[in-house]
Amino acid sequence: MSLKSTFRKKKDAAKEMDEKISSAEFALVQSDQENASLSSNIVQSLQRALEEKKAVQVEAKNAERAAMRSFHEKLPSFKYIQR
Repeated sequence: MSLKSTFRKKKDAAKEMDEKISSAEFALVQSDQENASLSSNIVQSLQRALEEKKAVQVEAKNAERAAMRSFHEKLPSFKYIQR
């Protein structure tokens, strides 16, 4: 092999490697963007779940208060009936 053909082959191999590196870097950037998007979706989902949990807890607490209020309102009537 001549020096020119060896040089040309090495140059082609280097160009091919550069293309592979560029392709890998592009794939890495895409994966990073997808990862960021998925992380954002997870955080939003957790925030919604937390808000829903808080709403359910508030609703349960309000129902408990209403039940207690109703019980205390009716308690004198029950005591009167028992006598």
